[in-house]
Amino acid sequence: MAFAPTRAASSPRSLTTLVVFIVVIALTVTFTLWSDAVGFASTRTSKRFSIVLDAGSTGSRVHVFTFQTDYFGRERLHSEYFHAIEPGLKSYGSSADAASASLDELISRAKSVVPERARSATPFSVRATAGLRLMPEGQDAADAIMDSVRAKIARAGFHPQSETFVSIMDGVDEGAHGWVATNYLLERLGKSPESTVAVIDLGGGSTQIAYAVGSAIMDKAPSGYVRKIQTPFSAYNAYIHSFKGYGLVAVRAKLYRFGKRDEDGTHPCLPGSVQDTCTKDCYGLEPGETYEAKGSATLGTDFKRCLAAVIETFKEDNRTKCGRGPCSFAGAWTTPRKTPLYVMSYIVERGVQAGAAPHPKTPSTIVSTTAGAFKTAASHACVTPQAKLASEFPLAVAAKVDVDYLCLELTYIYALLTTGYGASDTEAIHMLDKIRYKNQDVEASWALGDGIATLGAATRSYHW
Repeated sequence: MAFAPTRAASSPRSLTTLVVFIVVIALTVTFTLWSDAVGFASTRTSKRFSIVLDAGSTGSRVHVFTFQTDYFGRERLHSEYFHAIEPGLKSYGSSADAASASLDELISRAKSVVPERARSATPFSVRATAGLRLMPEGQDAADAIMDSVRAKIARAGFHPQSETFVSIMDGVDEGAHGWVATNYLLERLGKSPESTVAVIDLGGGSTQIAYAVGSAIMDKAPSGYVRKIQTPFSAYNAYIHSFKGYGLVAVRAKLYRFGKRDEDGTHPCLPGSVQDTCTKDCYGLEPGETYEAKGSATLGTDFKRCLAAVIETFKEDNRTKCGRGPCSFAGAWTTPRKTPLYVMSYIVERGVQAGAAPHPKTPSTIVSTTAGAFKTAASHACVTPQAKLASEFPLAVAAKVDVDYLCLELTYIYALLTTGYGASDTEAIHMLDKIRYKNQDVEASWALGDGIATLGAATRSYHW
């Protein structure tokens, strides 16, 4: 005869205690995860700050990032404070002290966010980008500005290593930090390389591209093209390249010098009354180099001829600089991209202003477009008579964009996306301004990536 196993009787008090314990744990976990999603600070165990000052081509911008660690030991971005001023450091030329003094407002803004007791543990980085690298007064003037800024940051009362975080940032670093920031905010870090996204940034002086690649690509790539990126989550191999002089403003000089002109010597990307001339200290050129270009009142702008001029510029640099193929443009080695394409900065701005992309409903709405939409917008800008450009592109006028350059700029962006970076006319291109992260709208910029890096360097907790 079989007997069922006997069970020991549980006391009502023990059972009640166990149930209460389980309920408390469940509520604690649920509330912590919920608060992590909405960004409440009340459930976090610690708070740290990282300050990044972006000294760009046209202005300076300060980002104060607040990170908090939850009960599970996860440090997450909690919030970002942002403030911008104009003009940029390069506008001060040889007046180094005046340039550094222009940052006083941003330093004061940062101090208003970071409590005094936390400042000595808070890194403060200042990164000058392409604008300072290309300033007409030359490298000595740029170095003098950075020395003056470095001395000011050393006296500001933040982390003692902060003065070592003041530099003219290399374009490759800019691309790497931008890639990290975007994938961090999209919560792709820690996943497979195929689950990350590619990032293109187009500034005034340069453009960068970054995307994850396999380890086999790293083994065969020429030196300087594939970098190993160690994030707090996992390591990635990433193709990263910066194209100095190929920003939306700086590239004009290259197009005028190398691009094919019309038979009468006028440039097909410029409308009739425009004369773009520089005889000294030309932005985007080496000292002593000049350029001169004018539009044709007879022929006007034309998309096909303008596109041919842009592509001819790409080919010219490849003919003289491409040492090992395959090359994309400017002599740069390239390798196929297999991840979705996200773009920012001038590509987003001109896309929305010219109708190549829908206007986002909120700053953190990610809208999608295609390179083909930029082609359509460029064609429209090029065929529009100069006198009607303002009425045809009111969003550009409202943003104080010089509409006389829309044909050139939109055609260049189309060629950059396709001939330069390999997108097809129909591939989805996702446009970033800010990203919704933990109930906060956070700017998708390299500054966040740099903030993570300097915070790690200052505390020895992360290694890049």
